[in-house]
Order: sequence, then structure tokens, then C-alpha cells
Amino acid sequence: MKLEAKNVNVSIAGKPIVQNLSLDIPEKKFSALLGANGSGKTTIIKLILGLYSGYEGEILLNGKSLKDYKLADINATFSNVFQDFAKYSMSIRDNIEIGDINAVEAMTDEKLNQIVDDINLKEQIEKLDKGLDTQLGKINENGLDLSGGQWQKIAIARTMVSSSPVRILDEPTSALDPISESEVYQNFQRISKEYTTIFVTHRLASVKEADEIFVLEGGTIIERGSHKELIDKGEKYCKMYETQKGWYV
Repeated sequence: MKLEAKNVNVSIAGKPIVQNLSLDIPEKKFSALLGANGSGKTTIIKLILGLYSGYEGEILLNGKSLKDYKLADINATFSNVFQDFAKYSMSIRDNIEIGDINAVEAMTDEKLNQIVDDINLKEQIEKLDKGLDTQLGKINENGLDLSGGQWQKIAIARTMVSSSPVRILDEPTSALDPISESEVYQNFQRISKEYTTIFVTHRLASVKEADEIFVLEGGTIIERGSHKELIDKGEKYCKMYETQKGWYV
């Protein structure tokens, strides 16, 4: 699934949010949008998902303007999880399987257990009397209310079961400590090799293995390349990495 943006500009209330944005997301590769809060990361994701059409320039999906696609087709193309993800008052199993309702019948406990293991929740779930069938949320009588970090992992697992060709994670791990976030992202990347994957974050250790890193500032891309290429350049990315690397020791 080829995804491109060409000379895209977005202004809200007269303030430039995205400026002269041009990028091409490598197909079936791991890309990262990196930048501080307010750098334009989430706005770019909303543009890609067709949630905002008030822009200048072009956004292309397989060479066709995103504006020419039906919203249903766009929704089928992308599987995404945001910071404000949904928390469903249903079982752990259903909370995960809802990520691809067309594949529920083919979903096995073995696959689900592998996914919850990948997000480091398997041990906690195995301790529950009903395991994957434990009811979540306060609506259900005796429903279990998870911590913020555990809910985030459930939301990420929901994305992992989806068959959509493009997977997007827009800082969904903000409630996790940097080391746990890095582990979740590494596992997510490992099982997403056949997908086009986009991570959005301000934490650099989570994107070290990305095939392409796009560094954003003021709504525009100021650097791009692999981790090694950007470190060797010694510019913005390198300085950010040196500042943050102490979080992971």
C-alpha cells in the first residue's frame, strides 16, 4: 500500500499547522513520525486517515487522491490506535477480537495468547479465574477495571489482530514507562513485518529500528533517514537522542 503526501499545507484559524509536507511512506516497512508536542504529528495522521479534508496539496493512496476514496475504503485500509482509544465493557477476548470482526471465527486461543504475550499481558491474564473471558469495565457486574497501561496494551492487541494493510500507532503507550513502551513497540514491529507500519511518538528509543524516521518540527519535516544516518548527521535527531537515552538505562 503506497502512501504519499505532496506539498501539503494545513492552517487552522490562520495558524500554519502543517507546512509544505512531502513524504512517502515505504510499503511494508516500519516508519516513524517523531517530534515534540505541537510538531504536527497527529494532524498528519488525521490527514492520512481522511479525517480532515481542509488541506492544500495532495495525499495519495496507491497513486490515487485520498479524496477520491470512500471513507469505508479508507477505514478498511488502516488499523490504528490513538491515545484516546476505546475501552469496551466486554471480555478481554472480545476487546481484542473486535479489531477484526471478520476474522473472529478463525481466531484461536493460541493466536490470542501469543498476542497478549507479545504485549506482556499473558502472565496477568493467566492469573485471572476466567482468563481471556474475564469481563472488563464497570458496567458489567464484577467487571475488572484495568490500569491505564493495561488498557493501552489491550488497544494495541486489537490492532495486532486486524488484517488492514496499514497499521498506525499514534502515541498509544503514553501511560507506560519508556522501557515498557520500547518493549511493546519492538514486539509490535516484529509481528508486523508484512504490514506498512507507522509509529507516532516523541520517545526516540521506540523508533531506533525504524526503516525510515521522519523528524517533525513546526509542521514540517526537518530530517529523515534511519537511526544510524540521523545520528551520523549530528543534528536535531542526534541531540534529541542524547537527551533521552538516559531514560532507558
